[in-house]
Amino acid sequence: MEGDTYLTVGSMKVLELKPTKKKATVIMLEKEYDEPWWVLEPAVKPANPLLERLKRPSIAFIELVKKIVEENKVDFATEELGLRGEKEFYEGNVLARFFKKKGIPFYPVDMDEAARLYLAAGLENRRAMRNMILDELAKLPDGDWRREYLLAYGQYLQQELEKQEQEITYNVRESWIAMGIMDHINKLEKDEVTVLHISSPRHMKGLSELLSSLNVNVVPVRAEKKVEGLPEAVKGRDEVYAAIRAGRIQVIPVVQKKKGPEPPYILFFLDTDEQVSPFDICMAYDAGFDIVVPYEKVTPQTARSLVQDAIFSRGPKGAKRTNFFIGGGNLELVKKIVKEVVGAMFPPFEATVIVDPRGANTTAAAMVLKVVKGARKIGLHPLEGKKAVILGGTGRVGGSVAVLLARMGCDVTIVETYPPADMEWVKARGKELSEEAGAEIKAVKATTQDEIYEVVKDAQLILATGVAGVQLMAEETVKKLSGKKILADVNAVPPPGIAGVKPKHDMKEISPGVYGIGALAIGDLKYKIERHILVEAKKAKKGVYDLEKIFSEAKKMLEAPKVEEVKIPKVIEVAASS
Repeated sequence: MEGDTYLTVGSMKVLELKPTKKKATVIMLEKEYDEPWWVLEPAVKPANPLLERLKRPSIAFIELVKKIVEENKVDFATEELGLRGEKEFYEGNVLARFFKKKGIPFYPVDMDEAARLYLAAGLENRRAMRNMILDELAKLPDGDWRREYLLAYGQYLQQELEKQEQEITYNVRESWIAMGIMDHINKLEKDEVTVLHISSPRHMKGLSELLSSLNVNVVPVRAEKKVEGLPEAVKGRDEVYAAIRAGRIQVIPVVQKKKGPEPPYILFFLDTDEQVSPFDICMAYDAGFDIVVPYEKVTPQTARSLVQDAIFSRGPKGAKRTNFFIGGGNLELVKKIVKEVVGAMFPPFEATVIVDPRGANTTAAAMVLKVVKGARKIGLHPLEGKKAVILGGTGRVGGSVAVLLARMGCDVTIVETYPPADMEWVKARGKELSEEAGAEIKAVKATTQDEIYEVVKDAQLILATGVAGVQLMAEETVKKLSGKKILADVNAVPPPGIAGVKPKHDMKEISPGVYGIGALAIGDLKYKIERHILVEAKKAKKGVYDLEKIFSEAKKMLEAPKVEEVKIPKVIEVAASS
């Protein structure tokens, strides 16, 4: 988990969570009450202020702490600071006195006060607006048409206020508490660390999951209190004391099971188009995702809220089992959506992102890898310095192919073959791809077979990435080619993009020294790559699988040693002779 800034204002601390490289164990001891803490001070005070006196460790709980310390070599202990100042934490805290006596460092951990005040200011504005709505409702008579509208708005404000308070109280505060614990762990100059953290009941689950995600072994312990010898009912103070003297209180520590039901793997499919591709949905289910949720017509404006609603609702552990697949035909929108999706995440709320607009990146990776394999076969490898021409190269797949080949050192030219296409746009597309590749990619327009031949005649690699059912290079042009060349075509719909290259061709020699790679050969590898990427992304827990990452993973997949298939002999039934 990479460190990242979550919140910083003025001189407030920076929230940064990183996994530890040490062998760390945190014994999470659940205390008998929730340590008082709030983002906004409650409008209604407790009816009986003396109830706060119950929120302190009992003698039985202190005995349990002693037992844990005796049985474990605890390096230091921590507890939430809550609403206490540090002076009160140390001087008025029976736990602090105990740890001081034992010579065990004891630290308060909690949200930075400046961060709390900053977040509280935002909530206070929303609460003030809600209160204004309540005041207006009180003034309006029954039957006034404005009441229903104000009521609906007030309910919305109240829901948002509660939602944000919950988010800060649990997810955000727990991240700060975890950072405090991790900071003290990392400061110790030893490889193995044991910590006792005394936690409010409401933070046991979330904090345990968060620390576990940071490579910490968490052992949750709950104190189960059992009272024996006390009558069900007593009358008067003297009878209470007599019952206490006669009774006995037992505290039984219970080690909680760390693992419950695992949250499902969910893939959110964010698509710019009218309809999400069924192909990719089926691939995701086949790769092992439990749930696939498609969203059409996604914009950069809607992407951020979709992502944050998804990861915040699942918590840090659930976020690691959440993936986002970004697709669609609008490349400009896809790029902006990717930026918003990545920007919406921060530790520990990080998920994996796969970028494959209408299959462009996985198809391009498959096409280039098939060409690389073919080039090795006929002595054209390495590809550095070889000329590559991509017909229909201004499109999604062609652009991705151009970038990959340019990064490999090829002399790349993309060709726009559509007559009405604007030449200024073609040049701009070439400049855009050059910037992405970090190398020059030439862009030309060729609409006749004579013009196309002039561009491809001295190329070693000719790749067609045009639309289905449109032939870009005719038979007479192919026949004029000479020298060692590879022709690759992603068009599986007749006629082929390059005449003579059939879908099933896989380095088929179609004329002397000219070899063809067809759409089905490329498509079969594309299918394997996409499935591999989905499986790897599901396991990765975070990161962006863009064109570069997809190509890198695809190469690893092909280079991995293959396990020989064990063939099981078929059962042969022999009929008894008559």
